[in-house]
Amino acid sequence: MHSRNRILTSAVFAALSIVYVACRESEKTLDADESPYVRSIRLESKAGIGENVVSSLDAVAYDAVSGILESYGHSDGNAVSLLLAKSHRLNVCLVANAPEGSVCKFPAIGQFASSVSDFADNAYGGFVMSSGIMEDRPCEDAVCPLSRLACRIHLQTVIPAFVTPELAASGVTLDRVFLINVAGECHYDLSPSGSGWRNRLHPDNSLSPFERESYCTEYGIAIKDASPIDVSASLYCYPNPVDNGVEADTEPDWSPRNTRLVIQLSVDGCPNYYPVTLPAMNCNREYVIEKAVLNGYGTDEPDKAVSRTGMDFAINITPWTTNNIENIEIN
Repeated sequence: MHSRNRILTSAVFAALSIVYVACRESEKTLDADESPYVRSIRLESKAGIGENVVSSLDAVAYDAVSGILESYGHSDGNAVSLLLAKSHRLNVCLVANAPEGSVCKFPAIGQFASSVSDFADNAYGGFVMSSGIMEDRPCEDAVCPLSRLACRIHLQTVIPAFVTPELAASGVTLDRVFLINVAGECHYDLSPSGSGWRNRLHPDNSLSPFERESYCTEYGIAIKDASPIDVSASLYCYPNPVDNGVEADTEPDWSPRNTRLVIQLSVDGCPNYYPVTLPAMNCNREYVIEKAVLNGYGTDEPDKAVSRTGMDFAINITPWTTNNIENIEIN
């Protein structure tokens, strides 16, 4: 009887087309005396647009005692199913928008927790997201959040307070806003890794178009006076856990340091940089600078500190909830 149920359940599971052959080799085989069942994991809302897109889901379940892979499921949509044993206490992990085959390759939960996603895995059509590791009790309902691995850094307004009409006559432009000292990797379990560094001290033009545009917004706006400029710059990166205050003034050679948002102006053809140092960062957070007031000339390098009176700003840190993903429901 158990054998017949198992065959029927496996047939249903195969019909759902959610298990890759390459991943099934690493799954734990259910014992003959265990009762398998199909468990559905679905989004409460349909896939969204922009920052909210869910184009694929991967689910992995690990035995809570041994940490060995119990089951894996994949779907090109907002619902996925797993074949599980009712008697097992499990840890379940859900990942959205990951590259094909990247999640199923971890045969043990420790490997999943220590593995990293590369920022290049993200795309215009959706950010990589994760539930982290969830303690799951079979046959009981559970709800978990699905969080982006990435952060958003938003600069709303730049006020060039030092620019007079006379200075503007020499040529003053807002060139761009960009990020430096960016961590390019993040763990799938939503813990920042502080690795895979991009834009070390300066923008790196060899990066892919997606990464260059995630880390930089170009403007080329002529500045005529001290009037506020609505830049509405939203930049994206993986979280950087480093918060050591190291700057190029004292350590000009690269070493891990805070991520910085840099405002670049040109004055009479000379670049002026205004770096805003971000604190230690976490996944799925938004770092908002409502206004940056530029009180004087900037620095000659993006990673050098502006004098205390050179710029005023405040950073507001909030959960990244705009167009956020709804909760995940496990049935």
